[in-house]
Amino acid sequence: MQQLERQANALLRLAAWVALLFFGYGLQRWLCSFGLPYDCDATSAADVFSALTLLALAGSAAGWLAGTSTAARFAWLTAPRQAYIWLTYLAVLPAYSALSNAPALRASLSTVNSWGLGMAAVAALGAAAAAAALAWHMWHAFQAGVHACEPSRSAGPTAAAAAAAAAATAAAEVCPAGPAAEDSAADQGRAMSSGPLQPSHLPDTGSSPTLEADTERGLLLLPSTGTVSSSSSSSCRRARWRRHRAGWRALALFLLPLLPPLAFFAAWAAALPASGAFSLHLHHYALGWGLATFGAFNHPISGLTLAVGAAIFVQGAAAYGFDPFFSARRPPQPGGCLPASSDSGQMTCAFWSAQPFSLRFCSDTPWIPWFDCSLPWPDTAVRGAHASMPTIGSPAPTVAAPPVQLAAAPGPEG
Repeated sequence: MQQLERQANALLRLAAWVALLFFGYGLQRWLCSFGLPYDCDATSAADVFSALTLLALAGSAAGWLAGTSTAARFAWLTAPRQAYIWLTYLAVLPAYSALSNAPALRASLSTVNSWGLGMAAVAALGAAAAAAALAWHMWHAFQAGVHACEPSRSAGPTAAAAAAAAAATAAAEVCPAGPAAEDSAADQGRAMSSGPLQPSHLPDTGSSPTLEADTERGLLLLPSTGTVSSSSSSSCRRARWRRHRAGWRALALFLLPLLPPLAFFAAWAAALPASGAFSLHLHHYALGWGLATFGAFNHPISGLTLAVGAAIFVQGAAAYGFDPFFSARRPPQPGGCLPASSDSGQMTCAFWSAQPFSLRFCSDTPWIPWFDCSLPWPDTAVRGAHASMPTIGSPAPTVAAPPVQLAAAPGPEG
């Protein structure tokens, strides 16, 4: 029964996270009605259903990776003092859309070769900020492991006993008896610490917690009770490499659930374009999703990383939909193309060959001009009418001028 209650509470927290993503989706679609951004895709009811379905699935995965389903993490994110995180989330949606409306920034990740200086500068700043955020998270995870192996800051059995008593008192205050308390006790410490040493829900007791692994999330567990013994402290002091080993272990635990989906995408992103049959179009909603998954610490920098990444993810999904990453490349057409244009609105062409041939004409303008084809020339005329697209230009003449032969293919020898 208690296990079911814990699972239900975790699902409810995850549902609240998905509801926040849905609210952002609705806000962005409302902004689209005001031209933010200027190139929002038109959506039908079926498009909205598909987008919300994928938003729920992908958003749930991002929320789980960021720890939003755990009690300690959810409590920290929803605390009133963390309101700036969600105000940032709501502010990024119109800000990103307005930035996309700047004439110098009307470009996408698929048109890198045509970027101007302004677009290149903004993209470089965004990439640098994202790289700095990811580097900070990895450093923070490493430091959590290193400090978990550091000796107690206060020497002596009295200080250690006082620290253990204070930690036990804090645990009793955080996790009172009862089913709800067991849920909190199971989840406490799963989210990363608000500082380099202590979890956000635990007061500084003068001791450093031991390091464990959260098998459900792959993060670090910084328990609310327990101290490093004096013998372990002296051992860590004598062997600095042990602290570094703990730091690398902590970093591995942090990256363990993040690397598989990123490696999966990177493998396909490299293999399909390399085959020559597909082209890659990297969408910013995917970049936002990846950035949000790293925001798993109870720290202002990590909270803002989660908010900004989630907003970019939702903005891309709401404004443009979940467009595919890969598109099939059209194989080269046999025979090549015959580019020809007319500045005067008139063109006469003739083709001749000793062998049967077939031609197909495609207009590079949004309409098809009047045309006259003769088979065989000039005895029988088959006239083509205007296409159903809007006609631009002068009306077709009533009598077709006989075509004039411009060039002739080489005839048979002899």
